[in-house]
Amino acid sequence: MLDQSFSAHNFDMIYGIESRKGNIDIHSMPTKYLDIVKKTKDIKSIIKELKNKEDDKSIEDLHHNKELLLELQENKKQALYEHLEEISDIVNSSSFRFELKKLKIKGKEAFSIDTTKHTQYLQPIITQYFIDNKSEIWLLFLIAHSKR
Repeated sequence: MLDQSFSAHNFDMIYGIESRKGNIDIHSMPTKYLDIVKKTKDIKSIIKELKNKEDDKSIEDLHHNKELLLELQENKKQALYEHLEEISDIVNSSSFRFELKKLKIKGKEAFSIDTTKHTQYLQPIITQYFIDNKSEIWLLFLIAHSKR
């Protein structure tokens, strides 16, 4: 459960959940993160090739590439967290706003929020807040994101 704050930690939890569901557009991530993802894929393919070889040089290269893969995975986590900290700083600033739009769909009222890169992280926290506080307005956010 989220603690209802717009922290990088909560955004990281949301990123993990949404990423496993396939809801994160990887191309919207920072270049630093994308570069690490590409390098990771390259190293994984090298490791796959080296696993089939049994000579001493290949075994040494395999161990080296496995260590490099672990380092890249840590760098990827760090790059993601830095990105989420930037988003947290933006949404926690006093000047941050997002627009709530009232729509008519098939004659019924519905609501939608803007689709900036930040709303994919904000919506679960906001929804949890309204559910936990037994507010009727949480339905508004569920309706706004029911198109998923």
